[in-house]
Amino acid sequence: MSKLNDVIEHGHPASSPSTLLLIPQPSSNPEDPLNWTTFRKYRLLALVCLASFAGNVAALSGQFAYPVQSKTYKVTILESSYSVSAAISGLAAGAFFFVPLQRVFGRWAVALWSLVGSLACAIWSAKMTSEGDYVDFIISRLFSGLFGSVPSAFAGSMIIDVVFLHHRGAAFLTYEVAAMFGAAFGPTMSGFISGTVSWTWCFWWTVPFLCVTIILVFLFAEETAFDRTQGLPLVEIPSGWLSSRIALFAPGWKSVPKPTIHDVAKEYSIPVFIALSPIALLCGFFTLIAFGWVLLNDILSPTFLQTPVSEGGYGFTPIQNSAFNFCLWFSFLVGLLIGSLVNDRLPLWICKRFHNGIWKPEFRLYVTIITLILAPIGLGICGAALEYHLHYMVFALGFFLVGTAIIITVPVAVNYVSENFTNYSTQCTIVMTFYRLAWGVAIPFFADDWISDVGIGWVYGMAAFLLIAAWCSILTLLIFGGRLRHFSFFQSMLSTEEGSKVFVDDMRVDDT
Repeated sequence: MSKLNDVIEHGHPASSPSTLLLIPQPSSNPEDPLNWTTFRKYRLLALVCLASFAGNVAALSGQFAYPVQSKTYKVTILESSYSVSAAISGLAAGAFFFVPLQRVFGRWAVALWSLVGSLACAIWSAKMTSEGDYVDFIISRLFSGLFGSVPSAFAGSMIIDVVFLHHRGAAFLTYEVAAMFGAAFGPTMSGFISGTVSWTWCFWWTVPFLCVTIILVFLFAEETAFDRTQGLPLVEIPSGWLSSRIALFAPGWKSVPKPTIHDVAKEYSIPVFIALSPIALLCGFFTLIAFGWVLLNDILSPTFLQTPVSEGGYGFTPIQNSAFNFCLWFSFLVGLLIGSLVNDRLPLWICKRFHNGIWKPEFRLYVTIITLILAPIGLGICGAALEYHLHYMVFALGFFLVGTAIIITVPVAVNYVSENFTNYSTQCTIVMTFYRLAWGVAIPFFADDWISDVGIGWVYGMAAFLLIAAWCSILTLLIFGGRLRHFSFFQSMLSTEEGSKVFVDDMRVDDT
């Protein structure tokens, strides 16, 4: 046995001499995605991130413009905000409808044509400029969310295909930050645009951007599906560039094995079964509550910030509202920095220091303690700022802390569930995206009544306590995750690296 083939690096993450093993073990086939060059892997990850970013930008590109749009459609600001809820609903549920078609057409074909759908919806939304177009505009935003959800859904499976366990935390972090930043970038741009020119340009500007994204996907996309039991690609893609493009994107079964009706039906049922598994339910519940409060800030901030000072608001213009949103941009930067430092290092350190180098997926979840600390503090600051009408920079500080805390935890949750069902990581991504966004869809419909009943201070205070309570689901996974994972009803779908030896002492390798 060539044991040194297992070696990836020495002395990481703890100081004692050790060897970090490659998990999963790559095959001898040079076309095995695990054997790809670093540049080739990073190029694919960059493409996945760009497509995820573009889908979310297209879906939420008009978010801060709805106070202006309300004047066009002669509806209240709250009714105008339903366009945002429609887009978020599409982002939450769209992948359930479209992604199973990968079994018929292949992953990249579904992703590419979904981006084309997002492009069509951007034009549709921009053309809805008369008072009678309100319902059609809402529908256009719903479909934009439905299509926009698709590209990011495939990221999880591609990461599992090409990235080793000890780098997955960083890979999931990068992709999730790209997707969530798209959901922040679009609204920010919409505020600057609607404050200077016609709000329709909130959608028109995304048209050339989506065109460029579609072209790049067409030029550089690569199939990563690989049969590890046989050591061969799942389907042989032609080596020629043009023939490989035809195989990836043209109708037919050139990039996936020819499916049966049962195969397609299974693709639609698997996400439901994963969503109901104890692992996904508990992890998803925490994500639902935690990310819901980010969306609470995101949806309510235009109302509070753009309300005149005489009515208790801050009197912001749409441009000032967009400038305020840069605090969320900084939270992405800080969350990315913190996550890149801890998302892989902390689980590996715990594995080596306390578990004799034997891997358990639950080690990923310790990172969520950062969210448990930062998010309630941020929510409390937000509530105090709005309750007592403190300087808007106090609200910005709370906004920043909440955003940073949630940006750290969302990739961890998706990574953890995917590592419990590695053969179904696309479906895991769909499920966790649904849990992440589901609560935010409902917020606009009850937020006003909630604020009227208890006051904005108590709304944020209750949110903080609910988040702390929700973290008990993560604590349950930390204690009982191993047992829950093997719940018999979901045993057939289970695929995990639990029990794999991640570290071996260098002396043991040298002596063999």
